[in-house]
Amino acid sequence: MPEPEPLANDRLADELAVIEEAVQAAGALALAQFRDGIKGWRKPDGTPVSAADLAVNRLLADRLLAARPSHGWLSEEALDDLGARHGALTYLVDPIDGTRAFLGGSDDWCISVALLARERPVAAAILQPVTGALYSACAGLGATLNGRRIHVSDRRQLEGAHLIAHSGLGKPERWAVPWPRVRYGMTFAMLLRLCRVADGSYDGMVALGRKSDWDVAAGDLIVREAGGLVTDLSGAPLSYGGPEMFQNGVIAAGPALMERMIPLGRGYRA
Repeated sequence: MPEPEPLANDRLADELAVIEEAVQAAGALALAQFRDGIKGWRKPDGTPVSAADLAVNRLLADRLLAARPSHGWLSEEALDDLGARHGALTYLVDPIDGTRAFLGGSDDWCISVALLARERPVAAAILQPVTGALYSACAGLGATLNGRRIHVSDRRQLEGAHLIAHSGLGKPERWAVPWPRVRYGMTFAMLLRLCRVADGSYDGMVALGRKSDWDVAAGDLIVREAGGLVTDLSGAPLSYGGPEMFQNGVIAAGPALMERMIPLGRGYRA
C-alpha cells in the first residue's frame, strides 16, 4: 500500500467535515430506528447485530465513498462489495458501537468513523445520537465536543483516581503488582469510554482483553488530541488496519497518570 504524504491542516479539516456530515446523517437514521422499533439477531460469532447496524453501514459507505472514491473502507459490518477496498487513506467504521445497549433501549451507543493514514487515525468523529454529543478531532488540530475544545484530566496520582473500567480490575491475582484503590465507572460502548477520558469526565480508562480496531481508533485520536495518551497494556502505541485488526487491551489517560498506569498494565496476567 503506498504511503500518503502528511496531510496539510486544511486538507484534514476538509476530511473531517466530510466525516462529520456523514456521521450526523447516519445518527438521524439510527435514531429513527431506535425509536420506531429495534430488530436484532446474532451473527455467526455470537455477537449482536441489528437492522440499524446494516442500514447505518450502507449510508456511511454511500456518503463517504461518494465524496472520497479513492479512499479505502474497513467496517465492522463490512459489505461484500466494499470489504476488500483499501487505499492510502482508509475509512475505519463502526456503524453502531454498543449494539447491545442499542437493542436494550439505552443511550449508551455511538457511531464512529476514523480516517487512517499509515495505520494511524488522522481525522475522526464519534456521535452519540441520543444525546447529540459529537466528539471530533484532526491530527495536530485538537479535539472538540460539539465544537468546544476538550482536554483530559490533569490528575497525577493513581490512588483514588476515577477510572472507567470494570471493577474486576482490582482483583490482585490478575496483576504482578496490584492496582491501588480507585473509583470505578463504566460505559458500555468502548468508544464512549475513550471520549469520557478525552473530555475529562474520567481520569483514565482500562480495557482488558482484545479490542477490535473499529472500537478504538477514533477514540484514540480524540484522546491524544485532547492531550492524553493511548496505548496497549504494555505501553506500546496502537496501529490500525493491519492483518489482525485488534488491540491487546487498551489504557488511556493524561501523560502524568499514564506514567503510573503503564508499569501496572505490563504486569497483567491474562
